[in-house]
Amino acid sequence: MKQRLLALSATLFCGALLFVPGITSCKATADADPDRLGPPAPRDPDGSPFTGTDGQGGTGRDGEGGAGSHGQGIVVEGDFSFTIVPVRVDVPYDDLGDVEVTIERLDGFDAPVEVDVLDAPTGLVVTRATLEPDDTTGKLSLGASGTLSIGTTFTLTLTAKAGDLTHTGSVPAVVTSKAGSLDPSFHGGIFSWTLGTDAAALYDLREARQGKILTAGFSADGLGGTRFEGARLLPDGGLDTTFATTGRVGGRFCSCTRPHEARSMIQLFDGTLVLTGSGSAGPGTTSDVGLMAFKNDGTPHTVGNDEGKALFDLGGDETVRAVALSADEHLLVTGASNERLFVTAIRPMAHKLDNAFGTNGRTFVDHTGGTAGGEALVIDGSSRVIVAGWTEANGDRDILLVRLLPSGQIDPFFGNAGRVTIARTGQQQPVGVLLQPSGHIVLLARTDEAGSADFLVLRRNANGTPDPTFGDGSAGDDGGLLLDLTGGDDDPVALVRLSDGRFVLAGNATDPLLVRLQPNGLLDPTFGTNAVQHLDLGVDDVLQSMAVTTDGKLLVAGRSEGYPFKGVIARVFN
Repeated sequence: MKQRLLALSATLFCGALLFVPGITSCKATADADPDRLGPPAPRDPDGSPFTGTDGQGGTGRDGEGGAGSHGQGIVVEGDFSFTIVPVRVDVPYDDLGDVEVTIERLDGFDAPVEVDVLDAPTGLVVTRATLEPDDTTGKLSLGASGTLSIGTTFTLTLTAKAGDLTHTGSVPAVVTSKAGSLDPSFHGGIFSWTLGTDAAALYDLREARQGKILTAGFSADGLGGTRFEGARLLPDGGLDTTFATTGRVGGRFCSCTRPHEARSMIQLFDGTLVLTGSGSAGPGTTSDVGLMAFKNDGTPHTVGNDEGKALFDLGGDETVRAVALSADEHLLVTGASNERLFVTAIRPMAHKLDNAFGTNGRTFVDHTGGTAGGEALVIDGSSRVIVAGWTEANGDRDILLVRLLPSGQIDPFFGNAGRVTIARTGQQQPVGVLLQPSGHIVLLARTDEAGSADFLVLRRNANGTPDPTFGDGSAGDDGGLLLDLTGGDDDPVALVRLSDGRFVLAGNATDPLLVRLQPNGLLDPTFGTNAVQHLDLGVDDVLQSMAVTTDGKLLVAGRSEGYPFKGVIARVFN
């Protein structure tokens, strides 16, 4: 459905262009991002490639576009269309960034294509691209220098030439700081606010409608116990005071010192915002799955007399670790219940479990001879739920992948009876999982198999089998990467996929850091130093979550551990 809507919107836009003088033809395309399901999700970064006739952004053939033209030179057979992939280009100052272009070879066209910048502004550094006869994609490298200063905007026009054929396309461009540096337009680079005197965390981060930012976690003060914390920020940083007057919501399910911890803040179709995590009804009770719902203005979204709060006892002591929103607006929640991996489905508008999912709204995944828990989950295009978790037996913790059918039943066609165990030396614990458009499953985990905490990145085929083509082989027969970034403990916390297929990993060593990978899993040498960028987010800063904005920047969140504990959010050029 989402693909159809995107394609329709692109077509309507294209149709409107046909009424503009000088534009006689247009082709529009739109690609859905399979890494996210169900509006409103944290982000939709892929967008639509710029397409159109020669002389605009994108695709055209000779004779179609009102502004199109052929070049002069060798006559070649056939023709080609030309597309600039990003809808906007960030040009890093005093650095180089890539711009991806694609061509479609038509009518037997097999000549090389040279792609360059037309009428480059003063200060633009360009390394042009050559697409050889077997190539359909290529990348130019662009950078800014001199008087082409940070914040400058301009129209970037690229020309693609092959013999007597020339096609052009244009997209907006802006000069930014180098990739990995803080965005000073976001509240000066970093925004922080006091959360609690004794402890705090921001475990979830996502971009919502109108570019606003949602984050969730917990705080603790001197009275004991913890409370749900949720906040909505403005696009340029700063708490949104139109939401609950302070930009913050939260609370407890009891007047007690029992633990309370929110793990997500998600916006529903009608604007309702839902905090989901684990909490307790009071002393002597178990920890349960908890929900707090708020209207778009921050006042409680009540059902009956529940004051916008609901607890769901799954029969044990529940700890929530991750939440996702499905296309039919259900919250899928995973974690551990009495050391059993669980997934439950919540109808957030009704503040009830969906009893049609699994058995009475829940599914437990037992693992023979050990305990298990869920840590991250993602929903695929067929509404199946893929959970990355752990299983432990005799003190050895390994990675466990589970796939559930939309009904909540374990999928027998995935792995071994719906489960895949990735057994490795030492202790492993997943921290993130996502899907690629190809259906591959990419996961990030913490491992101590080399003697200290390291990043472990693995990719699995859609059926759960290993994909040894991903990464550099440092993770052994599983494929992927085993990354010792600093020589000490490197703790991963989050994983995102960019619209061009690259990945960014987030974590902590002696300070917060980001790592960027190419789509094939190899380190991206154009990012930071040897693909690693260290961040300074303040005193005793700890990174805990990450998201991608619609324009491709990174949002990172965590805490500053001085007294008092503060929530910290920054935006990073990418």
